[in-house]
Amino acid sequence: MDKELKVIPTLLCPPGSGRTPLPRARLIDRADELAGSHVALVIGPAGAGKTTVLAQWHGHLHDRGNDVAWLSVTGLADAFHRFFVQFIAAIQRCRPGFGDGLVEWLESAAGVSPDDLVYALAVELSEPERRLVVLIDDYHEITVPEIHTAMDQIIRNLPANVNLVIGARHRPPLGLARLRTEGRMLEIDWQELQFSLNETRAFLRRADLPLSADQVTALHERTEGWAAGLQLAALSLAESCDPDAAARAFSGNQANVADYLMEDVYGRQPERVREFLRDTSILDRMNPALCAAVCDRSDAAAMLETLDQSRLFVFRLDDQRTWYRYHPLFREFLQSRLLRLDEYHRRTLHERASRWCEDAGATSEAIDYALRGGLVERAAELLRGYGRILFRAGRFKELRLRTEQIPDEIRARSPTLCALDAWAFAYLGDFNGARRRLAEAETAAATGDAAQEATLGAEICVLRAALSVIQTDEPGSSGLNADLADRLKGADPAVRAFGYVVMAYASRSAGHLEEAERSLEQAVEISEAAGSALVTLLAHFNLGTLDWLRGRPTATASRLQSAASLAERAHWQHTMGAAFVRAQLGIALHDADRLEEAETELTRAVAILEATQAFGFLGVALVSRAAVRWSRGNKEGADADLENAELLGASRGIPRVRFRATLVRAAMALAQGSLSDADPLIAATRSHLADGPAEGTAAGGERLEQVALLETRRELVAGRPARALGSAEDIADGAAASGRMRSWVAAYALKAEALASWRRWDEAQATLASAVDQASSERLILPFLNTGPNLGRLVQSLAEAGHAFAPLLAGSMRRAARHREGDDTLGMQSREHQILCLMEQGLSNGEIGQHLCLSGETIKWYLKGIYRKLDVHNRTAAITRARDLGLIG
Repeated sequence: MDKELKVIPTLLCPPGSGRTPLPRARLIDRADELAGSHVALVIGPAGAGKTTVLAQWHGHLHDRGNDVAWLSVTGLADAFHRFFVQFIAAIQRCRPGFGDGLVEWLESAAGVSPDDLVYALAVELSEPERRLVVLIDDYHEITVPEIHTAMDQIIRNLPANVNLVIGARHRPPLGLARLRTEGRMLEIDWQELQFSLNETRAFLRRADLPLSADQVTALHERTEGWAAGLQLAALSLAESCDPDAAARAFSGNQANVADYLMEDVYGRQPERVREFLRDTSILDRMNPALCAAVCDRSDAAAMLETLDQSRLFVFRLDDQRTWYRYHPLFREFLQSRLLRLDEYHRRTLHERASRWCEDAGATSEAIDYALRGGLVERAAELLRGYGRILFRAGRFKELRLRTEQIPDEIRARSPTLCALDAWAFAYLGDFNGARRRLAEAETAAATGDAAQEATLGAEICVLRAALSVIQTDEPGSSGLNADLADRLKGADPAVRAFGYVVMAYASRSAGHLEEAERSLEQAVEISEAAGSALVTLLAHFNLGTLDWLRGRPTATASRLQSAASLAERAHWQHTMGAAFVRAQLGIALHDADRLEEAETELTRAVAILEATQAFGFLGVALVSRAAVRWSRGNKEGADADLENAELLGASRGIPRVRFRATLVRAAMALAQGSLSDADPLIAATRSHLADGPAEGTAAGGERLEQVALLETRRELVAGRPARALGSAEDIADGAAASGRMRSWVAAYALKAEALASWRRWDEAQATLASAVDQASSERLILPFLNTGPNLGRLVQSLAEAGHAFAPLLAGSMRRAARHREGDDTLGMQSREHQILCLMEQGLSNGEIGQHLCLSGETIKWYLKGIYRKLDVHNRTAAITRARDLGLIG
């Protein structure tokens, strides 16, 4: 992971002030009550001592053998993905490995829904571990509603061995009434946080102040036990020549006391200290080197040490005394003093902070300081490099947020920023926005360096092709010529790799699958070296798609499972690239009639795509899942997915989603024998082709092939086998020429059905045997299903003739027929049907495992389920019962 994308470690441990705080036994003991509570709230105004209490709880609970996590919330965490990245990192400090991969998911494209996050965290938190307590300090910094929604749901789903402790200035907007009613919430409010008189006495005694009992009591009453007020008072009284008069002078409400103490403490410091405090107040966190750079002085380390020792509202962020921060109230006061100086001085401070962070590799913070100082030109310059880091990481949400911070007129002058913004728009589903930015990029590039213009022009060509694929499945041809790779030599490595991906799309569209494969292998090599999650997984997804087109579902599954494993190892499993991989894996498993596994993979893909808002591919995944659900007999689920996909395709302007959804609906209607439903749908698919893809593209053979197969099935349902036969032969010839053997198998299955309809049984049997031979090694099943009434008889004849693959195929065809008719006998899974068919052939567990690429132990596990559903206890009884029910035989 790039250095600047890491969580700041000092947020993940309690802050220190350099001196052990006063032990407050009555509050520390309350931590033991967490055992009977789910959640604890520690609520009080600024300076009430919440952080100190939580820090003491942290040590107390840790000493008792609990896993204890700490998160200090800052205003910079007031964004959904940043907050939960830090939340997960906090738990990882005490539980290494917790939520591996979730951070990449949260940092990806367009964000994660609360439901998705709650589910993922619930799975992680449910692991059987010892007790875990998560303490979140300064939660009031959070204002994003989605964070509150997610936290509310997390609280509702907390396991019994997990406690959440929240410290804030006010009650968070969380639905805690139920927990309060059930007595499962521990609450410590302002009244309980206030120092008692005894605690005030002990506190002031530790400060070595010469105060009488009456003075202590008076000070306690005037501060009302406010921890920060007591601390400020102690500092002020220590400096006063007349502590008695200073103690008596305390008056007014909490705000007035704070104002007085802030002014009094600051005003009593030497000028050099006041300058240091004022100028460093711009910093979110500070170390000696950063302070030295910002203040342009050599005594920064000594100054920080002095402030730390004097406890002048400086919090130590690590044990090494490297990083510090100011108390928020004190920092706000200091910033108000800084505002009295001229703008040039403030701008200079921010520029120095920005340059120091840039040199330290903290580019994100460098951009923040530049923007706060009004240095937008500098921020834009930094973002040109940092944006490429975000692009390679696939973090398009943050990229869009960053480019949005740059004024339009400045961004428009930078072709790089326009191009980066276009990528972000594209992957967040705003295709018109992407095209607007591309036009701006071209305009900006035309006024710059010729070499840069050429490289950027090549990148724009790549992005235009990618946009066309997302919307139409076709890359177009404009600019995708042989010299594209050469034109991209000076581009970012991830863009170069993406160039090979779109060239592969173009080759595939032209029917040149081997050429496409070579381009994709080149893309993998470049993108893996660059560490680009998006392009690496996209290239693997496309390699798997090529295997699928070749009619190799087993090879596809193997390749994509390897890609999924790569994503797990690299912590990319929640990125949109991983969703591409899992969606195509589900499609391949559907082809092999492994329906439950197929739906699981597609559901995982849908969840990731919804979270990242990758709308172009989300529609495709929904359509694919609809097909699987229909194959499983879940017609309502299939209809829901298709409706959602159609709505998405219409609202977002994604023709390929509408086209695919119409294909699936037409196929479903034909399987039911309903020409009245199928005909308008088939006409609609033709209309989609006639409308054509985006400008500059041409419809490829694959989509025409899909429509032609659908129309051939329609001819069979209409009782016109002669027309179906001619069409099937034409499709087979074209598919074979392009290497798309999946379509060839489908065409031959239709051809066999057409011949059988003419009662040309010998020709039909030979034709089907050729198709089955082609399909058997890869266990390709789906193209044979719902083809027509005669194919089952032909397959059964092959099985009786001893063809090894035919029994599996016959079992799948019987199951498909039952699902089509609404008869899901005993809820038998597709894999269980396959095992029953092979059992009937007399195969052993090991031989069945070899056929299905499963271990012997897995076969035993399936057999237990089969015996339970059939209410039998051995193989012989299972086969007999399955025959009686018509499941086999």
